[in-house]
Amino acid sequence: MVMVLLGLGAEIDKATNGYTPLMVAAQEGHGAVAAALIDSGANIDQAREDGLTPLLTAVWWGHEAVLLALLESGAEIDKAANDSSRLTPLMVAVKNSHLAKAMVKALLGSRADVSKALRDGATVLMQAVMQGDIAVVEALLEAGADVETMGESEVTALDLATHSGNAAVAAALQRHGGTRAPPAG
Repeated sequence: MVMVLLGLGAEIDKATNGYTPLMVAAQEGHGAVAAALIDSGANIDQAREDGLTPLLTAVWWGHEAVLLALLESGAEIDKAANDSSRLTPLMVAVKNSHLAKAMVKALLGSRADVSKALRDGATVLMQAVMQGDIAVVEALLEAGADVETMGESEVTALDLATHSGNAAVAAALQRHGGTRAPPAG
């Protein structure tokens, strides 16, 4: 159907209410439709006014097949939403890692920037520590996440792990150079 519509002159990147056909395919998890649109020349990085891209949409809704198609086509992997969140695809994948660790691995395998931070300075590693998922924390550390980075609240990932009582995550952070002890009090 997509190919028929395109053949009849449908505009491949025309947005309706901010959503292009590729963004809709990403949201709904239609991998075959996304692939057809990509193969037909859809703009894989076209964003809404708030910065939401097809890649961010696929990750947000947990659609791995669309994520992989976009990554294979060279989608801008670290493009952040330009709203107040500044979320990147990796940040969203880490936040939802309990649903799809494979998405985190795919983004890291495509060299997503592990040093990006939210406006408050919270890093993707800090997000993973708050999730308490040792496998994701380890994957981020192996990808080069800085264990000593502090957010605006002057806490590190190790501080967060220690405060939450997650000894396994704290030990992993220490093995990767985390040394800052949380403030007394």
